[in-house]
Amino acid sequence: MAFAEKEENLGIFEGRNVHFGSCSTLKMREEDIKTFKQLTKARMITGYTKDVDLTSSFIFETWLMDAINRNEGYAAKRINDLAEKEMPYFTKLFGFKAY
Repeated sequence: MAFAEKEENLGIFEGRNVHFGSCSTLKMREEDIKTFKQLTKARMITGYTKDVDLTSSFIFETWLMDAINRNEGYAAKRINDLAEKEMPYFTKLFGFKAY
């Protein structure tokens, strides 16, 4: 959270989608993720609650970036639902979350 709380970083991601592709980055309190989103003004935060391997996560992230691009109006819940529908193996394996 220190990053988001620095004055120079307030609003840094305004209107942007932020994806954390490293292992277990979103393995934290949901309240902290929502605070980060609010402080940075990110449109959406996505990432993993579990460890991921490079090759499998690359496959999923390629799909994810395409899905976000094709569905510009989708907010986090709809992207999460779409991921669970179209990529259920990876969402469960990685503990994928969208906020």
